[in-house]
Amino acid sequence: MKKNLSTNDLESETLTGKFNYKLQRLYEIMQNGKEQVQEEKQSIQEMISDISHQVKTPVTNLKMYNSTLLERQLPPEKEREFQKMMGTQINSTFWIMRSSTPRQAEKYP
Repeated sequence: MKKNLSTNDLESETLTGKFNYKLQRLYEIMQNGKEQVQEEKQSIQEMISDISHQVKTPVTNLKMYNSTLLERQLPPEKEREFQKMMGTQINSTFWIMRSSTPRQAEKYP
């Protein structure tokens, strides 16, 4: 049985179709945006994890050198050697801070 559609019915179906299409496109755009946000979030988390790891190494070394200097009686030349190693680790930490935050580089000469 064939249904006769009036001009108003055709316009309504066309408008409904356009509306549905626009809604579908909006949904797709939102989904793509959601995926991009998740990718950016993952990238930021990886970067933070990497920076954290890079900072932990020199800080751990500093703790070890400091403990050695405080707990042991060392000859002056050995103490000086440890102090130089501590300076190297401090410089490494500042380098990490400079390279991780380019806008803040002037704070850590």
